[in-house]
Amino acid sequence: MAKISIIIPVYNVEKYLQQCIDSLLSQTLSDIEIICIDDASQDASGKILNDYAARDDRMKVIHADENMGTLRARIKGITDAAGQYVMFVDSDDYLEVSACEELLKLLTEHPVDVLHFGTVLHANENVSDDLKNWVTNFLTPYEGELEGNLIEKCFVDEKFDFNITNKIWRREVCEEAFANVEQIRLVASEDRYIFSFSCTMQKIIMA
Repeated sequence: MAKISIIIPVYNVEKYLQQCIDSLLSQTLSDIEIICIDDASQDASGKILNDYAARDDRMKVIHADENMGTLRARIKGITDAAGQYVMFVDSDDYLEVSACEELLKLLTEHPVDVLHFGTVLHANENVSDDLKNWVTNFLTPYEGELEGNLIEKCFVDEKFDFNITNKIWRREVCEEAFANVEQIRLVASEDRYIFSFSCTMQKIIMA
């Protein structure tokens, strides 16, 4: 069994996809599986994924017959995940090469349901400084460990954000949360929607 399953919805991102996949296959922790859901891309994304999968058996590519949207693509990824922990990575993001190894070490030392890690924002020149500062502050983890009603600590106390891509999750938490969501297509707020179903979490740590 892989230690970490990394789930990536992919749709028309040929410009960024190689950097994303290269960062995952280069991880210092090799005991990972990478599940890519090609959400009926119209560009070369599907071929890029197939080429990687042909070279590395840690890659699994699922080609959707029709565009499902991010939420349903992630649901499909969860049903195929076998890792002890799960990470959701967007196809235009990338990880530092030691990220998985360092996160697994922290989870071994602190067996929590979810670990929230820091994110570096790379914005283009069209994004205002005010927006960049707001997003950076939004993504910055609270330092320490939280227990109890984490939904309240997120949405009421604003101790941490509801994004699911800057966290690593115990797989059982994800399976239970995704089992209760509707198989619907959302055009926004997918993270907020699925996070609200993650109420089985009892403990989170920030790193």
